[in-house]
Amino acid sequence: MNCKKTNTNFIDAIEKTLSNDEQKAFEQHIASCQTCSKSFQKVKEVYQSINAEVEEYAPNPLLAQKIWDRLSSKQNAESTIIPFTSRAVGSLAAAGIALGIVIGTLLNTSSATVSPNDEQWTQLAEDYFPSDMFSPYDELQHND
Repeated sequence: MNCKKTNTNFIDAIEKTLSNDEQKAFEQHIASCQTCSKSFQKVKEVYQSINAEVEEYAPNPLLAQKIWDRLSSKQNAESTIIPFTSRAVGSLAAAGIALGIVIGTLLNTSSATVSPNDEQWTQLAEDYFPSDMFSPYDELQHND
């Protein structure tokens, strides 16, 4: 057994869940490899301290019963369900359609209308970058 396989079997060796052949190979490797032996001892100490702490805190035997009783009482409590009437559904649908129309109207921007501000920007762009100036695309067309 190599070091990698031994390291993956630490917990199984502590819990004694290895087969007889694996247990023998594990013990032989631990006896021959000082590094794995030290690592195994450290893991074993940590595992034992964790188990000691877990055993220190015993679960409350009545806790499960208390939780079950509380869930049962909530299930048995009558819930008040307010049914939707067809009138309420119709009203909600009409309100949704009206809201859609209002939002659509507010967001509608016609491309046919050009504001004076747009014209100013177009003029400013033409002043700084005249269309009759040199264009890099013209150069590409002449090289073809």
